[in-house]
Amino acid sequence: MSLYIEFKKAKSDLFFKKDLYQKIFRIFEGKGGDQIITDQILPKGTHIQDLLILNSDMKRARDSILMKIQELVKNDIKFSENLFYFSQYGGSKTQFLNLVKSIIWQHSPNCIPILLEDISQIKVRAIFEKMIGQLLKRISIIPKFEENTQLYDEFLSELNKLISRVHIAFNQSKNLGDAHEIINKLMNIKNPVAKDQLRKLNDILHSTIMVDKIDILNEIVLLMKFCSKYDLIFLFMFDEMDLWLKSTSDHPELSQKFRDQHKFMKKILDIPKSQVKIFFLFACTDRVNRLLFSQDQLFINSSPAASRLNQIYVSAEKIMEAGCYGSEIKQALVKIAIYYLANNEKKDFSEQFFTQVAPILEKKYQSYSRRTSNSRIIRMLESYQFLVNPLTYGMKHWENNVKLYGDLIEEHLDKILKRIHIKFVRKEILVDPSKIYSKDRLDGYFVIYGADRHEVKTYVEIKLTKKFEGKKASQFLQWLSLNLEKKIVLIVFSPTPKSEILKQISLYADSQGYPQDFIKRIELIHIENPYAFAPINYLSDKSLDSDQILNFYNLFAFWLDFIGDFSHKFQQVIDNIGFGVFPPETHIGGNSEASGIEDDGPPPDDFTLEEKISLNLMLNLYLEKAFTPSGKMGKAKIEKIISQKALGISDLEKSLENMREGNLLLRITDKQVQFDKDLIHINDLDNFKKKIRSVLTNSKNTQGINSFF
Repeated sequence: MSLYIEFKKAKSDLFFKKDLYQKIFRIFEGKGGDQIITDQILPKGTHIQDLLILNSDMKRARDSILMKIQELVKNDIKFSENLFYFSQYGGSKTQFLNLVKSIIWQHSPNCIPILLEDISQIKVRAIFEKMIGQLLKRISIIPKFEENTQLYDEFLSELNKLISRVHIAFNQSKNLGDAHEIINKLMNIKNPVAKDQLRKLNDILHSTIMVDKIDILNEIVLLMKFCSKYDLIFLFMFDEMDLWLKSTSDHPELSQKFRDQHKFMKKILDIPKSQVKIFFLFACTDRVNRLLFSQDQLFINSSPAASRLNQIYVSAEKIMEAGCYGSEIKQALVKIAIYYLANNEKKDFSEQFFTQVAPILEKKYQSYSRRTSNSRIIRMLESYQFLVNPLTYGMKHWENNVKLYGDLIEEHLDKILKRIHIKFVRKEILVDPSKIYSKDRLDGYFVIYGADRHEVKTYVEIKLTKKFEGKKASQFLQWLSLNLEKKIVLIVFSPTPKSEILKQISLYADSQGYPQDFIKRIELIHIENPYAFAPINYLSDKSLDSDQILNFYNLFAFWLDFIGDFSHKFQQVIDNIGFGVFPPETHIGGNSEASGIEDDGPPPDDFTLEEKISLNLMLNLYLEKAFTPSGKMGKAKIEKIISQKALGISDLEKSLENMREGNLLLRITDKQVQFDKDLIHINDLDNFKKKIRSVLTNSKNTQGINSFF
C-alpha cells in the first residue's frame, strides 16, 4: 500500500477523532501541557500503541516484556525478571514506559505495573499507593478470580488484612514523627528536670514504636509475597535513571538524592529474595549503560545499592533502542500529517508530496532522534501548506518561464540563504574588470570567515535552466582563465544530471580552447529537483507585503534546504575549497586571501563530511571563547555563533546529535548541551584541534550504545 493511500485511509477517521488528534499533535510538536501520550488523556477503547510509531527495537522490547511476564505467571520457581531499556535523549523513554503500562493493562491482567517517574517517587508511600491503586483495579479481571468467586473472596479478605497492617505501620511512623516534633519544641524549656524527663520519653518512644520506611516496606513485601502465591506479578518501572547519578562529575557517582535513600533502594532491589514475583524494568540513557558496562569498582563499592544494581545489570536482558524512527520514519510522516490536519484546518497533502518527501526523510533522518525528526516533519508540513499554491503552479509552468524563475532566484537568494546561515552577497562582478576580454558578469560571492574573522570571498555563478548546455559555461570559464589561482562555485538549478552538466562544460571548454584543468576549479552545487525551487514564483506577485515576503523567505529557505539539500552541498563545497577545520594539504583558495585557519595537515580519510562539520563547529566555539567552566552551553548561543560566522549549519539539533555520537559533547537537553570539561579546558589552539580530532577518531571504535553488546 502506498503512503498516500495509507494517508487517505487514516484521514477517514479524522472527523471522529479530531479532538484526540489535536492533543496528540501538540505532544509531537512539543507544546502544551502534556509531553507524552498517557492513558489518562485517551478516550476509552483507544490505545497508546495505536497512536505512536514503534520502530523494530521498541516492538522487540514490548514483546520481550510481555513474554517474560507470562513466564513468571507460569513458572512456580522463578521469581524475577530484569530488563534494561536504553535510549538516548529525544528517544522518549518515559513514553515507552507509559506504552508498556498501557499494553500490560490490555494483555496481562496478572501484572501490577508500578511506574516510578523519577527519583522523588522512590518512596514507600508513593510505591504503596501506586501498587494498591493498580491492584484494586485489576483484581476483578484476573482470570483465576473470574472463574472462582470463593477464591476471590478469600484473596480479598486476606489482602484487606495485609493492607490494614501497612496502614498501621504508616500511622505508627507518622505518630512517632509527630511526637518527636513535639518533644523537640518542648526541649526549649529551661527546667533541667523537665528536660531530662523529655529525653527519657523520647528514648521510650523510639524503643517501643520505632517504625521507619524499611519496616513499612517489609510489610508491603509481605503483601506482595501473598499476591505472588496467586500468580500476580509486580512490574517496577524506573524512569529517569540518569538522575541517580551526579550530573556534573568527572567520575560517575551516585547523586546525593540517591545516597539519601540507598538503603531503601537496596531493599527494593532485594525484593525477589523474598519469593515475590517481580519484574524490574530500567529506562536510561547511554551514560548509565557505559557506567554499568565498565564494571567500575569505585562505583560498585560506593554503596550496597550500587553493588546490587550492578549484579542485576550483568544478568539482565538489555535492549538498545536508538531513539529514532529507523525504517518506520515514512509511517511517522503519515501519522504526523494526520495529526497536523486535525490541528490546522488547511489544504490536503498531495500524492506527490508523499512521493517527494518520504525518500528524503528516510535518507536524512531515520537515524536521528524522534524529537529532531518530529520537528523536521512538522516544519515540512507547515512549509508545504504555505507553499502549495506556488509549488503546484511552478511545477506546471517553470519550464516555460525559465528566465523569470532564474531572475527571482538571483534576486532573492541572498535573503533566502541567510535563513540557513549561509552568507551570499548578490552583486554583479565583472568577469574582466578591465573589460578588455569580456564584459560579462558573475552573480555574487559567498562569504566565509577565517579564524581571525577576516572575510574570504568565493565567487558564484547561478544558472537556472530546464536543460544545461555547454555555452552556459562561457562566463565562468572566462573568469577562470583570468584568475588562474582561484576556484568558482557554480549553482545550477536544473533537472539535467550532474554528470551531463560536467560533460557539457567539458565539451564547451574543448571547443573554446580552455584547458580541462579549469574544470577541476569548478565547485558545483546542483539543485536537480524542480520541486525544490518551483515555489519561487510566489515572489513575482508585486502586491505582497513585507510580512508575507519574510514569511516566504523563512519557509522557502527550509523547503529549498530540505528538498534540495542546499546546506549540505554548500558544506561539501567549503570542504573541497579548503576552508573547513581540516584544509587540504595544498589547495586553491576562494581568492588570494588566506583563510585564517592554519593548515593542520590533510584530513583523515575516514572522517565524513558530517564529522568535519562537527569539528568545524567545535573549533569556532573555541575561537569565539564560548565554552563555560562548567561545560554547559545554551543552544541559542551556539545558533547565534553559527549565524554570525555563516557556518551554513541549517539543522542545529542534527549537528548536536552528530557531535554527541562522536563524543564531542556529553549530553543534550531541551535548551542546552554539556561538553566534557577536559576537552574544552585547553588553552592552546593547536592542542585543542588535535584533541577534538583524537576524540572523534577514538569514538569510531566505541560509537553508540549498540557497540557494547
